[in-house]
Amino acid sequence: MTPKDLEPIILSEQVGVWAYVDPDSESSVIVIKAAGTAAKSISRGAAVELYLGVAGSSKLFLGGGLKIYDTHDNPLLIPIFARTESEVVGWRNIVNTDSFRVVVMDEFDAPVLRGTGYLNRVSHTLPKVLATASWISNVQALAPFIEAICNAIDPRYKHSSSMPAHVHDLELQLELKQTLIISASESGTFQYDLNDMDEGTTQEKHLHQHLHLSFGDNVFLSPQIERGKKIRELTDVLVVSKESTLFFESKALCLNDSKDESDYERRVGKVISHAKKAVGQLEGAVKSYRKTEYKVMNSMGIELPHSDSPNQTAIVVISEFVPHENWESILKLIRHAYLKSDVRIVVIDLTELMRLLKISSYRKRNLGFLLNQRFIASLEGDTLNIRSEDSSLPFNL
Repeated sequence: MTPKDLEPIILSEQVGVWAYVDPDSESSVIVIKAAGTAAKSISRGAAVELYLGVAGSSKLFLGGGLKIYDTHDNPLLIPIFARTESEVVGWRNIVNTDSFRVVVMDEFDAPVLRGTGYLNRVSHTLPKVLATASWISNVQALAPFIEAICNAIDPRYKHSSSMPAHVHDLELQLELKQTLIISASESGTFQYDLNDMDEGTTQEKHLHQHLHLSFGDNVFLSPQIERGKKIRELTDVLVVSKESTLFFESKALCLNDSKDESDYERRVGKVISHAKKAVGQLEGAVKSYRKTEYKVMNSMGIELPHSDSPNQTAIVVISEFVPHENWESILKLIRHAYLKSDVRIVVIDLTELMRLLKISSYRKRNLGFLLNQRFIASLEGDTLNIRSEDSSLPFNL
């Protein structure tokens, strides 16, 4: 059972690492939340390193980081920054115990891996240091704290503030097994297997089910369009409501097709290649949908109503956004589609889309409106690397 002060943080955050003591069993627990691609890498034996320590001057704050070697040349670093008393107590117990439970969650909040963790090497001074540390309650201190901690873990991370930090490299050992997830809604049930070889279909179905939670029967998986005598798939997932029409193309990273030693450039190439294909598909889908002489049907062949809303947004959903200068080619395609065909296309990864869905739920703002804002910001800022924040979510300081 997760402590009440920590549960909303875990469910609201996109990524993170937390520790707590289960109030029922009194066992120590570490929760790791990251993109499904990172969880997949862990399940396939990727190295994981844990760092714990403190940062601060007059007052010490507890923190650290977790490195996941999802790519051998550019590992993912997830900073740890305690924001509740439960986390501080949790980390203190972790360094004073022989073993602890570990849960790995993906961007859908699904616990995809469970098992046991061990610390094979802990400095005798670390428990004493953590005993004097507290949690961060000041939002102004958060950014310099994270910066200082990341720099202490890896000097390649910039450190512009004067906040000192010190971390210990702990020898972490994980023994994890996959959790079989059965995802269900009114529209159907399917098994969610982290290592399913058909990643594209799994991601598409999971996307459909989460949209179904927000839009109900207005969501359609694999809708068809009839053009003359030809019938073909319009898009992967279609949302038709009075507020907006949303066209989703789902593109998985397909790590199962990767070599054992994947590298950063190879991952970027795969993601951008998927996105380019999806942009062209979506431009064609929106243009076809606008032609009233074409009949749009669900997968059963039943004709779907057209929305009267002028808000039509197309969305490329990728499994993971990997920053790289080559995304400029996708931005050019998006601009061209908008100027030529008045088609608005957004590129977003699963983690960020789940974030927008949660903001939409908390703020009761239509998802189409939030996606349209993102489209405008992307063109104005000339970037696809946009992360959303909202003060109404419960994890904010």
